[in-house]
Amino acid sequence: MIISLFINKGCNEFGTDFKKLDAKLKLGDKSFNCPCKEHVTGITCNMCKKGYHGFSLDEDKGCLKCSCSKNGTLNELENCDSVSGQCVCKLDVESVLCDDCKAGFYQLRVFIIIFLMFI
Repeated sequence: MIISLFINKGCNEFGTDFKKLDAKLKLGDKSFNCPCKEHVTGITCNMCKKGYHGFSLDEDKGCLKCSCSKNGTLNELENCDSVSGQCVCKLDVESVLCDDCKAGFYQLRVFIIIFLMFI
């Protein structure tokens, strides 16, 4: 079977979108470019795109979207470790999603400071 040929050429079986591969083959395209699932990247479709984690945990899209708390992450980023899903927390914040204050801290929220200068 042609699909096993793509697996033998290095296409990752968990990250390759076999529906796209089937459509590609029906169009006569037999190049050995691995068609990746929506949230997967890499030449062999073997890793999550930025902003996603848990390679192969999502059967349809290949990876799960990071669910970081904007209020608890540095620079309000929604990026996380591509394997563990750990978000990059502010100093006084903890947990995988950066949605819990550390002991002694409270009211996790974004503070916006606006300076107005009048001449």
